[in-house]
Parts: sequence; C-alpha cells; structure tokens
Amino acid sequence: MRSPLALAAGLILAPLIFCALFGLWLVPYDPIATQAGMALHPPSAAHWFGTDQLGRDVFSRVVVAARLDLGIAFVAVLLSLALGAVLGAAMGYFQGWLDAVAGRVTDVLMAFPLFMLAMVLVGALGPSATAVVCATAAVNLPFYIRLARAEASIRRHLGYVEAARVGGSGHGRILRVFLLPNILPPLLVQASVNLGWAVLNTAGLSFLGLGIRAPAPEWGIMVAEGAQFVISGRWWIAAFPGLALMLAVLGFNLLGDALREVVDPRRRG
Repeated sequence: MRSPLALAAGLILAPLIFCALFGLWLVPYDPIATQAGMALHPPSAAHWFGTDQLGRDVFSRVVVAARLDLGIAFVAVLLSLALGAVLGAAMGYFQGWLDAVAGRVTDVLMAFPLFMLAMVLVGALGPSATAVVCATAAVNLPFYIRLARAEASIRRHLGYVEAARVGGSGHGRILRVFLLPNILPPLLVQASVNLGWAVLNTAGLSFLGLGIRAPAPEWGIMVAEGAQFVISGRWWIAAFPGLALMLAVLGFNLLGDALREVVDPRRRG
C-alpha cells in the first residue's frame, strides 16, 4: 500500500484476474452464441460493450477472454522461469563447457526478433493454445538463462556458498538450497515484465491468425475481427478488447517496476 506503483498495478490487475477466474460464470450471455438479429448493435443497457458482426455480446467475450490470454501468459512465463532459472544457475555455478555451449545457444536465440521467432515456432507446431504456450516460453527462456547465470556467477564464491561446500554439501544441494532461492527475486521481477509481453505476444499471434482460432473468445482475435468495422463507425468491437489488452500489459509493467523497487532499494524515490 505504500508503493504507488504496486497500488496502481493491483487496481488494474485485480479486476482482470477476477475475470479470468470467475468471468465464465458471471457473464450475462454465452460468449460464442450468435444472434444475427442483434448484429452490430452499439453499447447499450442490454449489451454494455455492444455486439459484434455475429450478434455476440462483446462484454461477455472480453471478460471470458481474460482466462485464455492470462492463462497462456502465466503458464508460458512459469515454464520459461523454471527452466531458465535451473539452466542459468547451473551455467553460472559450474561454468566450463556447459556455460560455453549453452551461452552460445542463448546468444543465437536472442539474435532473432522474438516475435518473428514465436511466429515460426507456432507455424511449425500448428495453431493451438499449446503451441502459443510453447512458443512464448521458448522466446522468453533466454532472458531467464542470462539473468540467472549472471546472478549465480556473482554468488558462487560468496561466503555462505563456500561454507556450504566446506560443510559437505554437494553441488545439487548448493544449487537447490543456497543459490536458486537467492537469485529468485530478480527473476521474479523479470517474470512480471515478461507477463505483459506474453499477453501481447498471445494476442499478436491470434491477430495474425497464427494463434488461437475463432470462435474462441480471445482479445487478439476480437481486435482483428473488429478492425474492419472501425472505418464504418462500429468502433466498440475492436476498442474494448484492445483496451483490456492495453490494461493487462500496463498492469504487468507497473508490477515489474514495483517489484524492482522492492528488490533494489536504491531505486526507491
């Protein structure tokens, strides 16, 4: 409560997470049920966000889409965080050939434009939620590897690690008990920022037709479907899912800034 950034992030993300958890049971209409007679109605008391070209309630679709977009982002970031932390910590602790080989592979991955790499991976795996999760996790993985490697390299010769080694702890125990918990805070800061990018990546892939497919309620699909109607004045079809997407990215970025202040007190104003 003392951090304005954390408070702003909470005010933005709390409703979105609530929609992701409970929105499916709270929306007033079926998000995929079509009603041709109600097509392209503007926002009203009956349909708060209006209806789309098939007569579907935009409010219901925006709320239900939070589960898919945020769910994919959380799973993808969790996978890349877990794998990147373990691999990066091992690279920084053991160094040698493991560090050299894995470091070059990481450099190669980061040399590609990340969204282009995600497009290639989803194209190879086929359009599905699983493919989007795998692609998003893969393009995020190098960030965690490099950060975990740097943090482990700094700590591998610190007093508590040397004391654990002298006390008979094996390499696995040192990594699991002494290194990984201590490098976790900066990784969590990186994860909070990557969550916003993961949401944007999911929506971007779906917008291009490479991710989730219609009629599933998803923010990127809704923006793509509504874009063709903006010029005719039916702005609400694309505006409301676009606003939800913007708030999600903004909220996670603010959360990352707030966590960075906690991890690094020198950044506190």
